[in-house]
Amino acid sequence: MKRSTTFRTTTIAAALFALAGTAWAGDKGDKLKSMDSNGDGSVSATEHAAAAQAKFGQMDANGDGNLTAAELDARKDRDDKGGMSAAQKLAELDGNGDGTLTASEYDAGMQRKFAQMDGNGDGSLSQQELAAAHAMKGKQRSAQQDDR
Repeated sequence: MKRSTTFRTTTIAAALFALAGTAWAGDKGDKLKSMDSNGDGSVSATEHAAAAQAKFGQMDANGDGNLTAAELDARKDRDDKGGMSAAQKLAELDGNGDGTLTASEYDAGMQRKFAQMDGNGDGSLSQQELAAAHAMKGKQRSAQQDDR
């Protein structure tokens, strides 16, 4: 049961990572640079939250302040070729089970993801921590595809 819980938590973390738009393309430093608004070489919780809020706004196609499975599917088609389906991501993150992901539910998920990625607990994400999260996402994606 503990292993199942750990795998589920890791899978949720991967989903949050994907939702936050932190799928890497090209140089892994690009994502750090895009979120590091003060240029100090790390991503603070505030910078991560701002990037997550911006990504939520991009995904919220109709601007109603909620994300639906259809909106997540549209984003998945563009950004995330594999891993959990949008419906699975929604089910994992939708705290009240109403079928939509509110900005506050998304923000809470992003805060949990930040805490999981912050391996040394210093309140900021280094390039190494972001790279480790990316590597974990790749491993989870492979495991999910093997389960199919």
